[in-house]
Amino acid sequence: MKLFDEIETVASAAPNQYALAMAVAKRVKHLRTGAPPLTDINAHERPFEAAYAEFAKGLVVYEVPEQLTDPASEARRFVSNQGFVEEGEDSE
Repeated sequence: MKLFDEIETVASAAPNQYALAMAVAKRVKHLRTGAPPLTDINAHERPFEAAYAEFAKGLVVYEVPEQLTDPASEARRFVSNQGFVEEGEDSE
């Protein structure tokens, strides 16, 4: 299977494709600043391909924070940052 097909499989199974893209971008940054690659792809010449291969092969894993998987959590955080009190909470 080609690398593109492998990363597409990983992306389709990801609960949040944006978080996957951000994780890959962060890994590319690490590779560009000298982190050792986990595959035989030359990370110095092709850091994006090396990062994609690492994720596609399951060599690098990432975790999606709860607020990215729960839209209601994000809304609650926004409201609490605006100074509103959530229903059922006491005001100070």
